[in-house]
Order: sequence, then structure tokens, then C-alpha cells
Amino acid sequence: MSYQIFTDPNDQITYIKYQGHINPEVTAAVYRRLAEMMEGYTTAIHNIEGCLFDFTEVTELELEAATTASAKSINFRLKNAHLVALIPTAMVVKTIHQEIMVTAAMKLARQNEHPRFRLVKSVAEAKKFFKEFNTTHRPAILAELQAKLG
Repeated sequence: MSYQIFTDPNDQITYIKYQGHINPEVTAAVYRRLAEMMEGYTTAIHNIEGCLFDFTEVTELELEAATTASAKSINFRLKNAHLVALIPTAMVVKTIHQEIMVTAAMKLARQNEHPRFRLVKSVAEAKKFFKEFNTTHRPAILAELQAKLG
């Protein structure tokens, strides 16, 4: 398996850690697993501080995987908008090659200019972003979601 997905109960961050070669099948499997996890969360989703996609151990990301990721990401966000709107998401990269690959995928998924998404260079930077987002944006998003639900 070239990925791991888990939520750390200590920091309430969901980690998606990729390793090695990422192809469309791996990308699809990750989004299937995330969808399964979402079904189990419902109200507990509000306790999640952030979602961290860790690409630091990726050696190759196939172009088809990037396009699959963008399509799956858009579909996942549309289907789960009411749940994921509160969750900041960081993509962690280590090398310039990883940064180029992930930036391209983010652009395809229309994530590169959204305040909920950020490309970062470390887990510490991701956690700082989560804290910042949750302090600055989360209260307004939560109020908006509650107003919609009545």
C-alpha cells in the first residue's frame, strides 16, 4: 500500500501519508477511504482540526493521478460540502519536484486560491495554518452553515 490514512486522537488531525509512486488507482483508493471515514464522522467532524496530505515520501506522481485527484477532490468536496467546509487542508511537500506536482494538482482541483487549502513545507507549518484558519475562518463558516440549516 502506498498510503496511510488515520486521524490522530491527540491533535485531531486526519493524516493522509503517501509513499513512493502515486498512480490513479492509489488516488481513487484514498478518496474512497476518505468517503468511508466521512460516513462515520457526521457530528464528530467538527472536532477535526485539519486534514494533512503528506507528499514528502512521494517519488513519482503520474499525470493521470493528478487529474484523477483533481476530479475526485472536486466530487468529494461537492458531495461533502456541509462537512468539509470547516476543515483546513494542508499539502506537505519536501522537494521542488513534489511542490510542482502538488501545485499542478491543486490548480486542477481549483484549490490553489481557496483559503481552506495551503501548500506547506512541514507538519509544523501545517499545524500553524490549521490554528490560524480555525481561529480566523471557522467561526464565520460555522455560523453560515448553521444559518443554512435553520
